[in-house]
Amino acid sequence: TVDMLIEHDPDHPLSKVITRMFGEERPKLNDTEKKERQSLKLHNNAPHMTKLLLDIGQDLVQESTYCDIVHARNLPETPKNIETYKQVAAQLKPVWEALRKRNEPYKMKMLSCQVCGFKTESRMILQSHRSTVHFKNGKYQCAMCPEFDTNEQRLINHYLESHLVIASKDEAQAKYPCLICDEDFQYKGLRDTHLRTCKKDYSRGPDDQLMINRWLWERPPIDPTILQQQQAAQQQQVL
Repeated sequence: TVDMLIEHDPDHPLSKVITRMFGEERPKLNDTEKKERQSLKLHNNAPHMTKLLLDIGQDLVQESTYCDIVHARNLPETPKNIETYKQVAAQLKPVWEALRKRNEPYKMKMLSCQVCGFKTESRMILQSHRSTVHFKNGKYQCAMCPEFDTNEQRLINHYLESHLVIASKDEAQAKYPCLICDEDFQYKGLRDTHLRTCKKDYSRGPDDQLMINRWLWERPPIDPTILQQQQAAQQQQVL
């Protein structure tokens, strides 16, 4: 279903999309199935594909945003009032869980690199990743086949000759990334020096972990005053 939606032209009816993807060979329906299909068409209008895609995309983005809020990840800044933030996160958690369940049919299958375990939902991203020479266990490994070599340039030549791919060299990964911004450092001392000037309003623990992560998996109590305000607002809407 997801592949159909992604490749679908919103100006074409869904029947043409199905024909284009599966051809004219369709299983024949018996009388009962034909009646059920007619009943569905009568009582359920076909959705506009563009609107359907927009709704699915909006739900996926909303789920991702709520997930970050609930788990305190990728926050633009440290919450000024941690207790209030914990209450908001606790109230958003059931909404996020409902969105995650509703979006499950529209999530694409995770694809992984067999050499390093890198995962992505995009075939294009995986293809780009696999065009990079992998260095593992003291040898250079091709991510498209079992071929390996101790010489990086020879393996790059293998990519071109065997797979018609212009391979790129494997860049060394930074050992000490900054937990606040996107900077990477090869040495811990450089990272520690950077942390002194990076977002001073963030509080850091002894292991350079954000203090906000200390309550990450604790379920905070819900403030009854917030529930009372919500109930009062709902009553005003009814009136």
